[in-house]
Amino acid sequence: MPKLTLGLVGLGNIGTFLAQGIIDHDLPYKLTFANEVDEQRANEFCKRFPEHSVQLTDLDTLAARSKVIVEAAHPSVVPVIAQKALLAAQQVEATKYLFVMSVGGLLQLSEEFYRDLSGSYFKIIAPSGAIGGLDAFSSMTLESVDYVRLTTRKPPEALGRKDKEVTEIYRGAPKPAFEKFPKNVNVSITLGLATVGLDKMEFVLVSDPNLTQNIHEIEASGAAGNVHIVLKNVPSPSNPRTSYIAALSIISALRRFSQNLLVGY
Repeated sequence: MPKLTLGLVGLGNIGTFLAQGIIDHDLPYKLTFANEVDEQRANEFCKRFPEHSVQLTDLDTLAARSKVIVEAAHPSVVPVIAQKALLAAQQVEATKYLFVMSVGGLLQLSEEFYRDLSGSYFKIIAPSGAIGGLDAFSSMTLESVDYVRLTTRKPPEALGRKDKEVTEIYRGAPKPAFEKFPKNVNVSITLGLATVGLDKMEFVLVSDPNLTQNIHEIEASGAAGNVHIVLKNVPSPSNPRTSYIAALSIISALRRFSQNLLVGY
């Protein structure tokens, strides 16, 4: 199988993890183009991965010449690379794929963009990130659903706080939470988009000084039954601010994307 040309936006923890994962898991992608605003980080990446022969380039070139694009930078980058990739796909009339890790950036895309996206050659894929069970929760929404609720508990330092007691700091829909806590709502946005929508899902964010890891508890009830899962995530070995399973999710998503037999799709 010929390798797909991959462009990587962001060479931080997840970008570096992905570059190593392509090698370790022999994924059928050729990491050819990369974009990084931090020049020192970009140079260190190229020195660390000479086998990839990465060409550092601008977003226009990356979007035009990559079949598969992975965004692992920042929510603010998502509208920029998404618009450029959509335009590039329309110009060549060939499908392009954008994997988005900073899912909060999807909220910054305009209604006009989504109208252009519909029926186009361009597809956006949001990996599961730091949670699981999205297949079950998504399936439930095909029938009536009473509620979908996510309760995220984090140590105070992960939220930039110094709470000495368990403190609920947010309860409501995911979208307003993104404006207040942009670094702590990726899971809620992913779950909302996959299920009942960002206006109907309930998101609860709790600061808990008794914790040393992030805990995500998802509850849903509806005509298809009741689902309740709890995920206790450990930090990435290379960056404690990133969930290990979130970093692994992009490797898993790319691997499944390249397979001919899709299980749990």
